[in-house]
Amino acid sequence: RDPQVHYIASINLGKIYYNQSLFNESLFQFLTVLESNRDDRAAKLWAGKNYFALGQKDRARALWNEVLSVEKENAEVQKLLGMH
Repeated sequence: RDPQVHYIASINLGKIYYNQSLFNESLFQFLTVLESNRDDRAAKLWAGKNYFALGQKDRARALWNEVLSVEKENAEVQKLLGMH
């Protein structure tokens, strides 16, 4: 019931699913995090990776641009957006 434990579990489970190419399951975990905290940049980054893997590239780029608007020097997002 601890929100922090739930958050960590969702993020980690989402990463595990992603690494197993279970993109829909992974995306669900990150979208669940975003329901609680729309500004969570880690969840946006990973949700974007899943959208990209599922062929929804515009949705992925939109989320990554949201991250970049707050973290202008985020090298990982810059790379995902093809800026490096």
